[in-house]
Amino acid sequence: MNIETSHNTTENKGFRRLTMYCWGNTINGELGLGGIEENYILSPEEIVNFESVNNIKSVACGNNHTLAVTEDGQLYACGSNDFGQLGHDGCRTKLQKIPGVESLVMTSVACGEAHSMALNEWGQLYTWGSDSCGQLGLETDEGIQYKPKIVKTLASMLLVQISCGYKHCMALTNHGELYTWGSNEFGQLGLGLGPGNVSKPTLVNSLVGLPISFIACGGYHSFVVSKSGAVFGWGKNDFGQLGINSQTSLSSPAQLKTIRTVKVKYIAGGEDFSVFLTYDGGVFTCGAGMYGQLGHGSFSNEIVPRKVLELMGSTVTQVTCGRRHTLTLVPSKGRVYSFGLGSVGQLGTKSSINSNTPQLVLGPWLSPSGTSMIETNKQYVVKSIYAGGDQCFVRVTHKSLDICPDDYRIIQESSQIWTVKLSDVINLSTILPENPVDQERMSFVEIVMSSLSCLNGSFLMLNDIHYTCTENNHGIDFDLAALCFDAISHVRNTSLSDLILTSLASAVDSLSLPSPDVESLRFYLTLPMYHEFKNITNATILQVPYAEALLNLSSTDSNTIEFWISSMPVVYFNTLLMVYKNVFIDQLNTNTNSTEQKCWDKALIVAASMLAKLNKLNSNLNGHQVKKGQLKVPYTSFYIPQLSDKIDIPSDYMKWMRADNNGIKYQDFYFCNYPFLFNAEAKTILLQVDQKVQMQQAMQAAATRAFTQMLFLDVNQHNLANQFIELNVSRNNLVVDTIRELSLYTQHDYKKPLKVKFIDEEAEDAGGVRKEFFMLLIKEILDPKFGMFVNYEDTNMIWFNDSSFEDVTMYYLIGLMCGLAIYNFIIIDLPFPVALYKKLLNEPITLQDFKDLDPMVEVLKNYWLIINLILMKYLISLLKSLEKFMEKFKQFH
Repeated sequence: MNIETSHNTTENKGFRRLTMYCWGNTINGELGLGGIEENYILSPEEIVNFESVNNIKSVACGNNHTLAVTEDGQLYACGSNDFGQLGHDGCRTKLQKIPGVESLVMTSVACGEAHSMALNEWGQLYTWGSDSCGQLGLETDEGIQYKPKIVKTLASMLLVQISCGYKHCMALTNHGELYTWGSNEFGQLGLGLGPGNVSKPTLVNSLVGLPISFIACGGYHSFVVSKSGAVFGWGKNDFGQLGINSQTSLSSPAQLKTIRTVKVKYIAGGEDFSVFLTYDGGVFTCGAGMYGQLGHGSFSNEIVPRKVLELMGSTVTQVTCGRRHTLTLVPSKGRVYSFGLGSVGQLGTKSSINSNTPQLVLGPWLSPSGTSMIETNKQYVVKSIYAGGDQCFVRVTHKSLDICPDDYRIIQESSQIWTVKLSDVINLSTILPENPVDQERMSFVEIVMSSLSCLNGSFLMLNDIHYTCTENNHGIDFDLAALCFDAISHVRNTSLSDLILTSLASAVDSLSLPSPDVESLRFYLTLPMYHEFKNITNATILQVPYAEALLNLSSTDSNTIEFWISSMPVVYFNTLLMVYKNVFIDQLNTNTNSTEQKCWDKALIVAASMLAKLNKLNSNLNGHQVKKGQLKVPYTSFYIPQLSDKIDIPSDYMKWMRADNNGIKYQDFYFCNYPFLFNAEAKTILLQVDQKVQMQQAMQAAATRAFTQMLFLDVNQHNLANQFIELNVSRNNLVVDTIRELSLYTQHDYKKPLKVKFIDEEAEDAGGVRKEFFMLLIKEILDPKFGMFVNYEDTNMIWFNDSSFEDVTMYYLIGLMCGLAIYNFIIIDLPFPVALYKKLLNEPITLQDFKDLDPMVEVLKNYWLIINLILMKYLISLLKSLEKFMEKFKQFH
């Protein structure tokens, strides 16, 4: 009510509720001031001859023409019409309605050098004007289109943003897809090397998956900004206008890495320069600077975006570019600043002088304090600014209306790609199973759930915390994502739930395309939260293609995903692990109809590879090797007990060994490439098989040497090579006899089968004698009378005696006996603490590892020196004797 009263009062006094000011070049009537004598307007002048000036929503400027769209969706144009760009039958010096489209409600407009575009409320695009390079997207050979015509190629899509360069165009769909067409002389279409002109709107494949927030064109170059501030540019770069630290033109999108961290929200492009507006209201410019259009106080070019220091300390909310000049708005001061070419008055400073620093535009609008740069009795404040060619426009509102200026950093929701919202999925879950679903909802589900761009732009952290997306900051609000996927899991309508599944499967297929940016990887983290991802019946459409895409990522992207997954909670990691274990087990059950299985399905191979990656992450969290106690999940979580029953482990091992020896280990699938999947039972089988193989090889080698000796040596002068290790020992002198007998053999003989004979006893060694031998030998060696070990009565554990006088040979004998016992599958009792076994496995040792030796932690401190001194001294021989065996043992541990 108060607003209406204020409006009536101001109208009665001759003031308007909303009006526009303009300045700059008007030779062709592009300012819409009518047939005035002046060609150049050096300071802002009000447009008084346009009946709908109170209703203007937006303005776009070409080189010599201007378009305006009103709040009710009507189009108006003025300026040059040499190529039909006005949609009229001739030039116009005043803004006049474009005929033929009155029934359409237009929402936005854009201008090229000599062509025009308008977007209607249904997201359909109309173009007209010059089509010399196919920039109208109409796929005709007419050269000029005098009336607005719909672009049929894009007619079935909902466009949310449009932008024009001089002779090329861009359009963004609600799917998040970017289409380009027109001149590609400098690669400004981003389609790679190809034809000079493209008349059909074409998808920029290299940006698929990137959640685009804003698009912008310069004269011959193009930009997009992602939701988290990644800026990609391409096209002409002779003056460094792409900001990529070079002057090489690009035919494909390249990221401006130098400004990734400044949170770019909006971009404006001039003919050969670019202006970037950041989240905090800073302004960066780059490109051609010979007219001062960069605002850096010089006339030099800049190949890297550089902050305009003159504007520091002020929050800029709007930027716009003409051909060679720039306008900015600082609402806190109520002032418009301009810099660059001023030859025709486009700087609005009442002069035709160029300026390389921001200058105040001398307009009759007020600051928040109520002051104006020029004397006026009008009460206007700036609402929005526009520029193009050599002309400028400012839309103002009456101060009494208290309308805030536009903020170009805040992109309107209607111009954004669609995303998954909690309210939307909750509404989906309320639809009853038997109820039909309206087409609008079905369309929403199909578009959002099938688009990587939409999905990667969903579930973002609030307050722009998701900006500067890196491996350290994925930007995902997992609480929000969990709520959304939980709501999706409660969708009861079969048509909807099936559509969600097929749509997400379609998005998974898109993962095979190269990722343009780290933001495009977010879907890898969120998809496993989908309840159907846990359903192994979906393996062929979800889990398998998802894993294939993840496993085929570039090394950089792979490292990022690995870091993200490693940083996720244990429950998330375990869920991902269980999903691929279940897929693996299901494939194992499906494909093992016989023990002679030779060809495994892709799903099993992919699942095994995915489990291998998770196993790597489990023990290499965040790129750092971890201790067993710090594993994300216990290593036993990877065990698949079914392997022992479903596959022929000895056969697989033998094939794996042969393939490895022949240098073709990875040409076929072998379960032995994934030893972390084997439980103790399976590993025991593997060790037994390996023992038999090595024993057989040792025996064959001995037989070969014996045969050679018989042929070439005098039998009376040597002992023939034995195929066994035969130990003849007495019970009364067991240790000394064993040392003597073993000294007759080298380490090459230790892999032969072992036979033990007690002197003066007739028992044949079929296994029992060996067990008795090891039991007696270990008992005697560990006897306190030798003083080699200290016994801890509280725990019945033993440790090395640092005061022992025994020869190193005795310790060597212990190591050798342990190796021979394990190799011959004899169980012996060695009550050492965990520390010894971790040392053998080359794992880091802490005092905690001695707890089972002596519970008193204070006492354990003294053993740290023991580890470094005694073990280093006495275990060297033991480790050497076990070296070859431990290589196999560690491989399957």
